[in-house]
Amino acid sequence: MKLAFFILLYSSLVYANEYPILVMGVHDGDTLTAEIDVGFDIYLHRKIRVDGVDAPEMSKQKALAKKAQQFTREFTLMGPCVIRDPKTEKYGRVLSDVFCSGKSLGQALIKSGHAVPYSGGKKD
Repeated sequence: MKLAFFILLYSSLVYANEYPILVMGVHDGDTLTAEIDVGFDIYLHRKIRVDGVDAPEMSKQKALAKKAQQFTREFTLMGPCVIRDPKTEKYGRVLSDVFCSGKSLGQALIKSGHAVPYSGGKKD
């Protein structure tokens, strides 16, 4: 019983900066628009950039970008989605890890070949 309480307490502390989102649209593989539930019946309509990945851009690699976009669209339909540890990036979008049904969108994009790891540096 004590162990279960400790695990519950620890898990709530680990994801203290977790916010439910309702995905409204998918721009490409790594950018979506969502309503972010920040609590107390307050919702923010924002663009969200998936942290840690880079997917093809519609303006440069349209065919690959459309496949990544479709993958992200289907992934976000899997179940409840949340963002964890959000921050604002240089273009004003929310930069965050996105999880749907407990699975990482960023990791899924990389594993499926629709994106590559990206740490925010200059792209080639």
